[in-house]
Amino acid sequence: MKIPYRITSGIALGTRLLDIAWEFLALAPRRHIPAWDPCSLWDQRAGMPKLFDVLCFGVFLFFVVQGLRNRPGPRWFAILGVPAFVLLIAADWWRISAGCYSTPNLVGRFIWVGAAELMLLHHAVQPRTQLQDRRLRTAIYRSVVPAFLWTPVAWCLVNLLRALTPDRDPPLIGSVQHCISWGALILFPLAVAVGLRAAAKRAEKLSP
Repeated sequence: MKIPYRITSGIALGTRLLDIAWEFLALAPRRHIPAWDPCSLWDQRAGMPKLFDVLCFGVFLFFVVQGLRNRPGPRWFAILGVPAFVLLIAADWWRISAGCYSTPNLVGRFIWVGAAELMLLHHAVQPRTQLQDRRLRTAIYRSVVPAFLWTPVAWCLVNLLRALTPDRDPPLIGSVQHCISWGALILFPLAVAVGLRAAAKRAEKLSP
Protein backbone atom coordinates (compact mmCIF):
# COMPACT_ATOMS: atom_id res chain seq x y z
CA MET A 1 0.00 0.00 0.00
CA LYS A 2 1.37 3.40 -0.99
CA ILE A 3 1.52 6.16 1.60
CA PRO A 4 0.04 9.45 0.29
CA TYR A 5 2.69 12.12 -0.16
CA ARG A 6 0.35 14.59 1.55
CA ILE A 7 0.98 12.89 4.91
CA THR A 8 4.76 13.33 5.06
CA SER A 9 4.62 16.78 3.44
CA GLY A 10 1.96 17.90 5.92
CA ILE A 11 4.07 16.65 8.84
CA ALA A 12 7.18 18.43 7.48
CA LEU A 13 5.28 21.69 6.96
CA GLY A 14 3.63 21.49 10.38
CA THR A 15 6.92 20.88 12.20
CA ARG A 16 8.51 23.78 10.32
CA LEU A 17 5.71 26.12 11.38
CA LEU A 18 6.10 24.84 14.94
CA ASP A 19 9.85 25.48 14.74
CA ILE A 20 9.23 29.06 13.58
CA ALA A 21 6.69 29.60 16.37
CA TRP A 22 9.18 28.37 18.98
CA GLU A 23 11.82 30.72 17.57
CA PHE A 24 9.52 33.66 18.31
CA LEU A 25 8.21 32.41 21.65
CA ALA A 26 11.44 31.11 23.20
CA LEU A 27 14.39 33.12 22.00
CA ALA A 28 17.73 32.23 23.56
CA PRO A 29 19.71 35.00 25.28
CA ARG A 30 22.51 36.09 22.99
CA ARG A 31 25.85 37.49 23.97
CA HIS A 32 26.70 40.93 22.63
CA ILE A 33 29.59 40.64 20.18
CA PRO A 34 30.16 44.05 18.53
CA ALA A 35 32.06 42.96 15.41
CA TRP A 36 30.88 39.42 14.79
CA ASP A 37 27.70 37.81 16.06
CA PRO A 38 27.58 34.02 15.54
CA CYS A 39 23.81 34.08 15.96
CA SER A 40 23.26 36.42 13.01
CA LEU A 41 25.42 35.13 10.20
CA TRP A 42 23.59 35.63 6.90
CA ASP A 43 25.43 38.86 6.01
CA GLN A 44 28.72 37.50 7.33
CA ARG A 45 28.70 34.12 5.57
CA ALA A 46 30.57 33.27 2.38
CA GLY A 47 28.88 32.58 -0.94
CA MET A 48 28.83 28.77 -0.82
CA PRO A 49 27.22 28.53 2.65
CA LYS A 50 24.58 31.01 1.48
CA LEU A 51 23.97 28.91 -1.64
CA PHE A 52 23.67 25.84 0.59
CA ASP A 53 21.02 27.57 2.75
CA VAL A 54 19.06 28.58 -0.36
CA LEU A 55 19.33 25.00 -1.67
CA CYS A 56 17.93 23.53 1.56
CA PHE A 57 15.06 26.01 1.50
CA GLY A 58 14.35 25.21 -2.16
CA VAL A 59 14.40 21.45 -1.60
CA PHE A 60 12.06 21.73 1.36
CA LEU A 61 9.61 24.08 -0.38
CA PHE A 62 9.57 22.02 -3.60
CA PHE A 63 8.77 18.71 -1.90
CA VAL A 64 6.20 20.24 0.44
CA VAL A 65 4.33 21.66 -2.57
CA GLN A 66 4.66 18.43 -4.57
CA GLY A 67 3.57 16.36 -1.59
CA LEU A 68 0.53 18.50 -0.83
CA ARG A 69 -0.46 17.97 -4.47
CA ASN A 70 0.11 14.25 -3.81
CA ARG A 71 2.65 14.05 -6.61
CA PRO A 72 6.19 12.61 -6.39
CA GLY A 73 9.26 14.73 -6.91
CA PRO A 74 12.38 13.67 -8.82
CA ARG A 75 14.29 10.94 -7.01
CA TRP A 76 17.66 12.62 -7.59
CA PHE A 77 16.38 15.82 -5.95
CA ALA A 78 15.08 13.90 -2.92
CA ILE A 79 18.36 11.97 -2.61
CA LEU A 80 20.23 15.30 -2.81
CA GLY A 81 18.18 16.66 0.09
CA VAL A 82 18.89 13.76 2.47
CA PRO A 83 22.58 14.61 3.12
CA ALA A 84 21.85 18.32 2.74
CA PHE A 85 19.59 18.40 5.79
CA VAL A 86 22.07 16.35 7.83
CA LEU A 87 24.77 18.87 6.90
CA LEU A 88 22.38 21.69 7.82
CA ILE A 89 22.50 20.52 11.44
CA ALA A 90 26.26 19.84 11.27
CA ALA A 91 26.93 23.33 9.88
CA ASP A 92 24.91 24.90 12.71
CA TRP A 93 26.41 22.76 15.46
CA TRP A 94 28.96 25.35 16.54
CA ARG A 95 26.19 27.98 16.71
CA ILE A 96 24.26 25.54 18.90
CA SER A 97 27.35 25.30 21.13
CA ALA A 98 27.54 29.11 21.25
CA GLY A 99 24.08 29.24 22.81
CA CYS A 100 22.24 30.71 19.84
CA TYR A 101 19.29 28.34 20.37
CA SER A 102 17.20 27.86 23.48
CA THR A 103 16.14 24.32 24.39
CA PRO A 104 12.68 24.68 22.73
CA ASN A 105 14.38 26.15 19.61
CA LEU A 106 16.79 23.23 19.49
CA VAL A 107 14.06 20.62 19.97
CA GLY A 108 11.96 22.27 17.26
CA ARG A 109 14.90 22.34 14.85
CA PHE A 110 15.68 18.65 15.29
CA ILE A 111 12.02 17.66 14.95
CA TRP A 112 11.70 19.70 11.76
CA VAL A 113 14.87 18.26 10.20
CA GLY A 114 13.72 14.74 11.09
CA ALA A 115 10.33 15.35 9.48
CA ALA A 116 12.01 16.83 6.38
CA GLU A 117 14.26 13.77 6.10
CA LEU A 118 11.20 11.50 6.38
CA MET A 119 9.48 13.43 3.59
CA LEU A 120 12.53 13.22 1.33
CA LEU A 121 13.03 9.51 1.96
CA HIS A 122 9.35 8.98 1.15
CA HIS A 123 9.83 10.59 -2.27
CA ALA A 124 13.11 8.73 -2.81
CA VAL A 125 12.07 5.16 -2.00
CA GLN A 126 8.32 4.81 -2.61
CA PRO A 127 7.64 2.80 -5.81
CA ARG A 128 6.06 4.66 -8.71
CA THR A 129 4.15 3.71 -11.78
CA GLN A 130 5.88 3.74 -15.16
CA LEU A 131 3.69 6.66 -16.20
CA GLN A 132 4.89 8.74 -13.25
CA ASP A 133 8.51 7.89 -14.03
CA ARG A 134 8.09 8.98 -17.66
CA ARG A 135 6.59 12.29 -16.57
CA LEU A 136 9.57 12.94 -14.30
CA ARG A 137 12.17 12.20 -16.99
CA THR A 138 12.37 15.77 -18.24
CA ALA A 139 15.28 17.48 -19.94
CA ILE A 140 16.27 19.08 -16.64
CA TYR A 141 16.77 15.61 -15.13
CA ARG A 142 19.65 14.82 -17.49
CA SER A 143 21.12 18.34 -17.39
CA VAL A 144 23.87 20.05 -15.45
CA VAL A 145 21.34 21.19 -12.85
CA PRO A 146 21.88 18.17 -10.55
CA ALA A 147 25.66 18.67 -10.75
CA PHE A 148 25.29 22.35 -9.86
CA LEU A 149 22.99 21.64 -6.92
CA TRP A 150 25.41 19.06 -5.53
CA THR A 151 28.23 21.64 -5.29
CA PRO A 152 27.07 23.39 -2.08
CA VAL A 153 26.41 20.02 -0.46
CA ALA A 154 29.91 18.84 -1.39
CA TRP A 155 31.42 22.12 -0.16
CA CYS A 156 29.72 21.82 3.22
CA LEU A 157 30.72 18.18 3.52
CA VAL A 158 34.37 19.10 2.92
CA ASN A 159 33.96 21.96 5.41
CA LEU A 160 32.80 19.42 7.99
CA LEU A 161 36.00 17.46 7.39
CA ARG A 162 37.94 20.66 8.07
CA ALA A 163 36.30 20.95 11.49
CA LEU A 164 37.18 17.33 12.31
CA THR A 165 40.89 17.64 11.48
CA PRO A 166 43.48 18.68 14.10
CA ASP A 167 44.80 21.34 11.72
CA ARG A 168 41.92 23.83 11.43
CA ASP A 169 43.10 25.15 8.06
CA PRO A 170 44.57 22.24 6.06
CA PRO A 171 45.81 23.41 2.63
CA LEU A 172 44.42 20.39 0.77
CA ILE A 173 40.87 20.89 2.09
CA GLY A 174 41.06 24.59 1.28
CA SER A 175 42.14 23.77 -2.28
CA VAL A 176 39.28 21.28 -2.71
CA GLN A 177 36.76 23.85 -1.48
CA HIS A 178 38.24 26.42 -3.86
CA CYS A 179 37.80 24.02 -6.78
CA ILE A 180 34.21 23.25 -5.77
CA SER A 181 33.43 26.97 -5.60
CA TRP A 182 34.83 27.50 -9.09
CA GLY A 183 32.87 24.50 -10.32
CA ALA A 184 29.66 26.04 -8.95
CA LEU A 185 30.49 29.35 -10.65
CA ILE A 186 31.03 27.61 -14.00
CA LEU A 187 27.95 25.38 -13.71
CA PHE A 188 25.59 28.16 -12.61
CA PRO A 189 25.04 29.85 -16.03
CA LEU A 190 24.81 26.45 -17.72
CA ALA A 191 22.23 25.27 -15.18
CA VAL A 192 20.18 28.45 -15.65
CA ALA A 193 20.29 28.08 -19.45
CA VAL A 194 19.28 24.41 -19.40
CA GLY A 195 16.57 25.08 -16.82
CA LEU A 196 15.08 27.90 -18.87
CA ARG A 197 15.18 25.74 -22.02
CA ALA A 198 13.37 22.91 -20.22
CA ALA A 199 10.80 25.37 -18.85
CA ALA A 200 10.22 26.79 -22.33
CA LYS A 201 9.68 23.31 -23.78
CA ARG A 202 7.24 22.47 -21.02
CA ALA A 203 5.34 25.72 -21.64
CA GLU A 204 5.10 24.88 -25.36
CA LYS A 205 3.59 21.48 -24.56
CA LEU A 206 1.04 23.02 -22.19
CA SER A 207 0.07 25.83 -24.57
CA PRO A 208 -3.06 25.19 -26.71
